[in-house]
Amino acid sequence: MDNSFCDGATHEAIKFVVGALITTGLFVSYIPQFRKFVTTRSSDGISSLFLLLGAIGATSSFFNMVLLQFPNIQCCLYSDWWTPSFCVENTLGLFQVGTQFACFSTVFIMFYVYFPRDLTGYTPSDLRRIHREWATARTVAYAVGTFLVGTIIAAIWALVKTHGAEQQPSLLRSRDVSAAEWLAGVLGLIATGTSLFMWMPQIVETWIQQRVGALSIPMLLMQAPGSFVFVYSITKQPGANWTSWVSFLVAGILQCVLLAECLLLQRAPHAPPAAAATTDGERQPLLAGSSAPANGSA
Repeated sequence: MDNSFCDGATHEAIKFVVGALITTGLFVSYIPQFRKFVTTRSSDGISSLFLLLGAIGATSSFFNMVLLQFPNIQCCLYSDWWTPSFCVENTLGLFQVGTQFACFSTVFIMFYVYFPRDLTGYTPSDLRRIHREWATARTVAYAVGTFLVGTIIAAIWALVKTHGAEQQPSLLRSRDVSAAEWLAGVLGLIATGTSLFMWMPQIVETWIQQRVGALSIPMLLMQAPGSFVFVYSITKQPGANWTSWVSFLVAGILQCVLLAECLLLQRAPHAPPAAAATTDGERQPLLAGSSAPANGSA
């Protein structure tokens, strides 16, 4: 790539407005889920396998866009006529995927912060389920952390190999575009693969428990249709290709399935969750330190 890449960029007001609205709407859509965690002080009902696939997918999508839109970032830094507003317009894809990454990471962290610690009122079968879930959740945390560190290292390697470590104007002359594009393609495929299965563990978990649990229906109501608008916006971003948006398309379809399931369960009569019998004065820690639950399963 040379300076003609920056000179060839165009201004599209509609693209900017739509992208800005989507980014704002994406953040707003996560607020009900954040609020439900805080108000219920529980993440029971959220599948840790769903979080594993979601975190890997969000990480892959974010770094896929970083690698593909890095030339635009260079134009922001070194092109004289790329104003701040024009720069934001042509890197909105990065802002959108970055917002998704930040919001899902927050959900991931809040899952552990609000993991059920009060065993009072749970049936023995519920206790065994929660203990198994905690053991799985610990493994998930290690796996996601390892993947994040590995992706950061790989992305830095690809950017250095592609764009070199030369001085300012030379940065706009990529010598080896294959490294960044190859890694972006791999991350895009990983994001697509995780999206194909990401919502399935949550769909299964919700169906097994026969209740919505800590899931926020308002979040799903906003995100399910919004996913398709998000896909449209990503396709209009410079440098993006099918690996950048197909994962969000698949996720949107499966979110619609989960939303339909939650609405069905919400309308159907069912017994209150076992933990509803908990009183404020009866609180026993589920987690002892950072390892096994304090109480036994029986």
